[in-house]
Amino acid sequence: QNNALRQYVSNSDSRYVWANRNLNLNFQQKYKNKGEVNADFNIINYKATGEQAFDNFEQNIQPHEQFDYQIAYDFLIYSLKGDYTLPLNNKSNLELGFKSSIVTYDNDSRHLDQSAASEIFNPARSNHFLYDENINAGYLGYRKSLNRVSVQLGLRAENTNFKGTLLPNPVVIGSSFDQHFIDFFPSAFIN
Repeated sequence: QNNALRQYVSNSDSRYVWANRNLNLNFQQKYKNKGEVNADFNIINYKATGEQAFDNFEQNIQPHEQFDYQIAYDFLIYSLKGDYTLPLNNKSNLELGFKSSIVTYDNDSRHLDQSAASEIFNPARSNHFLYDENINAGYLGYRKSLNRVSVQLGLRAENTNFKGTLLPNPVVIGSSFDQHFIDFFPSAFIN
């Protein structure tokens, strides 16, 4: 009987440069007996470029499979939201607000096979994906307190739009998808 033990080895080396940024602006205004306004604006950006080098092989057997992944991505989020609370009397209030966000994502992953003298782009193992999203929402709420019970009613409407695209290369056929829809979310709470 041949009970040969096979051993596979994978070595890797990674190098990345990260650049993460965030900006947040807040606004609050309180009006005497007339309510309160709050607003927030955010920009978030995650960006990285890097390379991962791999050397895969079966112990004592040639050749080695050597390749690099070069990866670059850029993830960007913009969001804006605002809320207004209006007291109707000392036991109830009306709330309304909105939120809007835009997201973009760009991910480029390039596979490079290593030969003795150079790197050779391998399009079959590479991809470049783009994604865009926009969500807009608005809400209206009413809250009433009655002795030991509080009642809250609300309705939120949300419009969502997104698109994803896989860019073509010499061996990969590009493709894309997109969706657009509106949803309504009623709510009711009794505490």
